[in-house]
Amino acid sequence: MQREKDVSPLCGQMMVENRFDAGVGTRREISQAEALLRQARSTLPPRRLALEKQLNRLDVLMGAQPGTYARELDVVTPVPSIPNIASQKPTDVLRRRPDIIAAERRLAASNEHIGVALAEYYPKISLSGVLGFDSLNFGSLLLRVVSNLLL
Repeated sequence: MQREKDVSPLCGQMMVENRFDAGVGTRREISQAEALLRQARSTLPPRRLALEKQLNRLDVLMGAQPGTYARELDVVTPVPSIPNIASQKPTDVLRRRPDIIAAERRLAASNEHIGVALAEYYPKISLSGVLGFDSLNFGSLLLRVVSNLLL
């Protein structure tokens, strides 16, 4: 986009020169267009330095050596096409929205909480038991346990 802006003053100067050649423009317009072109060209080096600086910051943030990804970003690639949504129903488009998906998840979670709260109204039943040995004499209990272990 910046390159397009850089070309704009050059095109403006050419247009003014064409108007002057046709006898419609003035020398003043030509000098104004040249001044505008010189001004635009003078802003290029600081802008390029600022761009390189930002690209180096991005490289550092991504954990790479500064200047690593600058070459990849210089390659002009076509803009990806937008998926065709005309064949889909409006409800399908709505269901893909992240805020709608999040709202559905919150609704499902609140329904689960309602189910848990409803279950708290019902009585709880628990069964428990104890398994063990009974003996009136402590010595006979030990004999029985030892004999079971040896078998």
